[in-house]
Amino acid sequence: MKTLAPLLLLLTFLSTAAWAQDEVDFRVQFKPDRKYSQIVSQTNEMRTSYTAPKMYMEKLKEKGLLGNKVKKTGSTMTSVVKTGSLGDSARFPLTIEFTHVSGDRAKYIPDGTMLYGSATAGTMPSLDSVTGTSFDEKNQKLFLKTIQSVFSQISYPARKVKLGESFSREIPLSIPIGEMKMDMIITTTYKLTKIKNGVAHFDISQVYSMAATITKYKVTATGKGKGFVDYDIANNFYLHYSVNSSMSMSMKTDVFDLSLKSISTSDQKAQIIPFKVVKD
Repeated sequence: MKTLAPLLLLLTFLSTAAWAQDEVDFRVQFKPDRKYSQIVSQTNEMRTSYTAPKMYMEKLKEKGLLGNKVKKTGSTMTSVVKTGSLGDSARFPLTIEFTHVSGDRAKYIPDGTMLYGSATAGTMPSLDSVTGTSFDEKNQKLFLKTIQSVFSQISYPARKVKLGESFSREIPLSIPIGEMKMDMIITTTYKLTKIKNGVAHFDISQVYSMAATITKYKVTATGKGKGFVDYDIANNFYLHYSVNSSMSMSMKTDVFDLSLKSISTSDQKAQIIPFKVVKD
């Protein structure tokens, strides 16, 4: 019995330490020798309406702007990211294959589109080439830049987060309105609510606020969003990221008044498994 006592104490300590985990080393990054299977679904419903004095109604009617206009868009993208082994320069190669794209983005990203790049531990990928699209050279560069910007949006400074703690991040948003544009800031707050089975669960809340917008017209805009993140602690990556958001905007000009309401959903799921490239 005396022999078992130290072992029982050790097991009790280890189980208590695991059960009592109350802090997460939060960072989002790709790691070498892994395969990330991802599904990203997005929807948006935008409702716009114009009102104007009678003398301008005909002109608005000719442009098809009278009454409420509802535009619905959506897309689903299935992709596979494969990362290679670390090289002498501490970088590892990376490929992204869009295996299936449906909805509004299907005509821009054919199935089988491949992107190539590299990354280091702790940094987001740097993309350098793309194949499988009908884009010309100019639009290929634009496509790479667009995907690169997505990586910058999911890149976060490494931080330790305790249960119950929150942190926030600001992302700029630019909305074109005719020949003008409206600049907004999306402030997203993440609150760590639970840690279980190697997964950290965060609640998400968003607030949209207007930045400095140069226009002679009166523009107001507000928005909010809610969602959650399931974060794989060992792999430093999202398993599930989901947000529902809404935004309202109004603009008064000398000729007409514009009202815009938007409802959006974004859902991203990932499965991460070890992956090793076998060299000939």
